[in-house]
Amino acid sequence: MTEETIAVTRELSDVKVTRLPCNAVFECELSRSNVPVTWYKDDQPLRRSQRLNLDVEGRVHRLTLKNVDSADDALYSVVAKNVRSAARLSVQCQYHCMYYSLVLERCNPFPHVANRHVSISQLLSN
Repeated sequence: MTEETIAVTRELSDVKVTRLPCNAVFECELSRSNVPVTWYKDDQPLRRSQRLNLDVEGRVHRLTLKNVDSADDALYSVVAKNVRSAARLSVQCQYHCMYYSLVLERCNPFPHVANRHVSISQLLSN
């Protein structure tokens, strides 16, 4: 008895992020259900966390990155046995991010948060 060959029937697609905050979703479909997969960011295996969901619905495998930031810009891949699909997450919001950094650096209407990363709700509560 031979094991049925596994194939990727729908490849991962590149994701481009131009506004933050947002989530990024990668999804692929395999030729069979109940196939274990491993997800990677560049060459590092990924594990489920508060920011990272790894879901399976039948033959569809999904990776969701919550609250994407520039550190998430990378090549993501999914591997099942000997098949692989890969796609790039591009975080391209430098203009907006750099603009707000410059405004806070030059004008700094919030001196109590100098040189710290804070959320808007934290700024408004002080």
